[in-house]
Amino acid sequence: MNIEENDHFEGEPLLAEEERDVEDAAAESPLFGAKPRHAGFTARFQARKPKTIVLLLAILLFTVTTSGMLVIVPIFRLIEDAACHTYYKKDRSEKIDERLCKVDEVQGLLAYLGGWAAMLNTVIGLIATLPYGVLADR
Repeated sequence: MNIEENDHFEGEPLLAEEERDVEDAAAESPLFGAKPRHAGFTARFQARKPKTIVLLLAILLFTVTTSGMLVIVPIFRLIEDAACHTYYKKDRSEKIDERLCKVDEVQGLLAYLGGWAAMLNTVIGLIATLPYGVLADR
């Protein structure tokens, strides 16, 4: 492609000056003091203070953490059931009463596995902190 064929590249702008000013103003973020682009129905729900943003992030973090903890309950029940079947040497298709799974040996194994899971989670978090910190500094 030749520059002479592409005269409009450095020639007259595609938008008039007034249109460019409107586009530039709309591109500014509402967090830095510019008016929102659409000041209609959704404008009243927009976060305007840093405290509001922190509160929304805290609520989001609480919701995600709570949903993650709710998933752990059935997973631990499945692990307990597997440990109970192993302890009583029964086939997985046989049903075992949950009260029988509350013996010290089964619960000790469940606590042992839970301790290992917590330790691995912590170690992985510690290892991953350094690369994420380096990325955050960039």
